[in-house]
Amino acid sequence: MAAINLTVNGQRQSVEAPPQMPLLWVLRDTLGLTGTKFGCGMGLCGACTVHVDGQAQRSCSTQISAVAGKTVVFTGTLVVLTRGEAKAQAERLGARAAGSVSAKTDLVVAGPGAGSKLKKAEELGIRVVNEEEWAKIVAEA
Repeated sequence: MAAINLTVNGQRQSVEAPPQMPLLWVLRDTLGLTGTKFGCGMGLCGACTVHVDGQAQRSCSTQISAVAGKTVVFTGTLVVLTRGEAKAQAERLGARAAGSVSAKTDLVVAGPGAGSKLKKAEELGIRVVNEEEWAKIVAEA
């Protein structure tokens, strides 16, 4: 299990939960916040809706973090975010931001001008995404 940091109702929380655990059960069972209800369990009825970064999310079908417990490397020039902002996003989602690529790396976010880190990731068969794909991962986490 990974320690995942999140802010709930303005309060910073750290929870130990498997990354694939639905947010609904983190809120209800781990944090004791029973106002969020279980309905259909498929994200269709809306009973479990919560706001995540200002966006309505169905908490029964939203994993606590798609990147929690994973190692992410940022390389090349990031256009939308600074590298510090991107690393902070990863850490907020429970990921570890590393400076080098190894066999233990789970994901590489490569911007324009990525060099040896990108090459090594490709050689090792590590998933490589661009900044736009990273933003989608963060939005879904």
